[in-house]
Amino acid sequence: AGRGCVAAVSALFLVGSLVNHSCRPSTARVIFGDTMFVRAARQLQPGDEITDCYISVLRPSFERRQMLKEGFGISVNDDRLVVEDALFPETLVQPLQERVDCIDGSQDFEALAADVEQLAWERLQWLGDGGCPEAVLSAALRLPPAIDRMLCGTLMSVFVGVATLASQDGQHARAAAAYAQCCAFMEENAPNSAYHVNWALTALREAKRAKSLHFAHFVRYARKVCNCHYGPGVLESLILMRASNENGPVVTCADLNDAPGIEELPPGVLACNINIDHLAGQESAIIVTAQTGSAPAAKMEVVCSPCVLQLRVPGFSPTSLVLPSNVRPSAAGP
Repeated sequence: AGRGCVAAVSALFLVGSLVNHSCRPSTARVIFGDTMFVRAARQLQPGDEITDCYISVLRPSFERRQMLKEGFGISVNDDRLVVEDALFPETLVQPLQERVDCIDGSQDFEALAADVEQLAWERLQWLGDGGCPEAVLSAALRLPPAIDRMLCGTLMSVFVGVATLASQDGQHARAAAAYAQCCAFMEENAPNSAYHVNWALTALREAKRAKSLHFAHFVRYARKVCNCHYGPGVLESLILMRASNENGPVVTCADLNDAPGIEELPPGVLACNINIDHLAGQESAIIVTAQTGSAPAAKMEVVCSPCVLQLRVPGFSPTSLVLPSNVRPSAAGP
């Protein structure tokens, strides 16, 4: 068909088409020429199913259900859909979507993004206080603990809008943080996809222009995402390609060499670990550790319900964690 008609070309990949849909895909597709690679997007264990996403998983659950039914004739009821149907139902999410059509600048986008995060916070409080059906809680426990980021990622266009307008307004530090937040949502919903790569690289560019103190972290995180999507050693080539098409300060290979290694999460995301300490002859203790950096403890907000721990730490996005078993909040330690 020639290079001029690439957009009109379709292909059938017989093996790739056997992969089932999931709203939390375990793989990402990468196409080079006429070859499709299916790369692991998450840590996979022997026996884990290889899944793909047939539609955008960055949309609310009620839209995804409709798209899968109308476009593919399938009904899906995976854990993510069960949890989102309960915590982010259409009655609560649709009014937020309608506000996008009335936005008149960056302040409106910022306010809407804050309202989305607040809704996720409140709905996880409802989950933690025992207000949801047992089936929803069971599904939540089978998901990674950072369900708040999964929920916010269903309204990704709001957060991308924040990042895009901040960049256009020359607020590069804000843009870098906003794109990093988009990447954090992608880690939960569609990790190491093409969108994820683009936002990680854009966050890196904005951090460079902002002369961010966390620039090395942005470099290491972008390397991690690119390694997972394309394979090792690709970041340098992508940076050179982008530099030829951009104005202003650009990321250089020297910048990359000054920040070796990788980071699993982007800057501004609270890295938490949950462990269960089985005490002999006593109740078990759930130990949650969070890398809060230099944030003063006096300014941290901790809210603990029987099965959800919520943290607000200066310099980080709000974090809600679903705990692996119920706790007695009155006995929670510092």
